[in-house]
Amino acid sequence: MTRYEFYVDGKPHGKDRPRFNTKTKQVFTPIETHRYEEHVWRAFLSQCSGYHTLRGPVSLDVTAVYTPAADDPEALAKVAEGRPAYNATGRRTSKDGRIADLDNVIKIISDGVQGKAAAIADDTQVVEISSRSIYGPRQGVRVVITALTEE
Repeated sequence: MTRYEFYVDGKPHGKDRPRFNTKTKQVFTPIETHRYEEHVWRAFLSQCSGYHTLRGPVSLDVTAVYTPAADDPEALAKVAEGRPAYNATGRRTSKDGRIADLDNVIKIISDGVQGKAAAIADDTQVVEISSRSIYGPRQGVRVVITALTEE
């Protein structure tokens, strides 16, 4: 079965909620979301040469990796072990601020890899999802897309 694995460098970003323009009365997606979706797409293209767009059901595995704040010794100890990104007080922060909600990270990744010249034709093909948010030495998102049928 076909499997694509790639890494999106930089702090993981969650999908922002649509905004409403009161002047034009139109709903729009924030520019930061569009930029990150393109960043995801470019990471896929650069690391998965010779790909073809999958058309059947797929599984999506997402690992959001955050570098902990230097003043959080408990979190710093978790880096080498790849342990979950939270501490005993429930505080979830990284070296450059708040950790994105994992469900929104999944949404932006799935939107970034769909469409023409992408990993999947449509995000409705995703029928299995596994995800985690961990501390690690290099911020980013590890993505694995696996076709569940032969294509």
